[in-house]
Amino acid sequence: MNIKQKLALIRVMLYFNAILRKGKISKAAEENGIKQGNLSHLITDFEKSSGILLLQRSNQGVIPTPRGLKISRLTEQLEQSLRELEKAVHPEPRGSIKFCLAPDLNLKNLSQFQKQHPSWEISPCPVPENADIAVLTRAPDWKCEYTTFSTGGNVSQKLWIVCRMDKPEAVTLYDFIIQQLLS
Repeated sequence: MNIKQKLALIRVMLYFNAILRKGKISKAAEENGIKQGNLSHLITDFEKSSGILLLQRSNQGVIPTPRGLKISRLTEQLEQSLRELEKAVHPEPRGSIKFCLAPDLNLKNLSQFQKQHPSWEISPCPVPENADIAVLTRAPDWKCEYTTFSTGGNVSQKLWIVCRMDKPEAVTLYDFIIQQLLS
């Protein structure tokens, strides 16, 4: 098996395990940015070409066949090795952001930001004054510079965004948040 063939096998197996983790092909496809039909065909094509049935499909989702379960366990070992390899290549996060979000807020698409910056660690910070960036529903009660922003729509909400401008990662997240609020 040459490198191209090995990579193709690894690709199928990683998608296979993603399907098992999510329980549905559609959810695994969405999480990995692939069309559901393409992912389903990828698995079906592998099953046909290898003669190995990996999944039992139903309207409720998928479960692995006994052989699929064995292959999944081996793929989990592969995934662990890939995580270790990634740590060896990138031993520490290239950036870290302490982020405080008011408890009554939900920031859409934060996972999209994390996909764009996979080597950055975003950690929750419950104390807004200690955060690199904080999105609040009330004015900060400590001395700082902040941006006020009113959301549109039927229900307007005023937000206060505090950002450490001396930290490039925080400024990048700040820009992302503003773009999300404007869209």
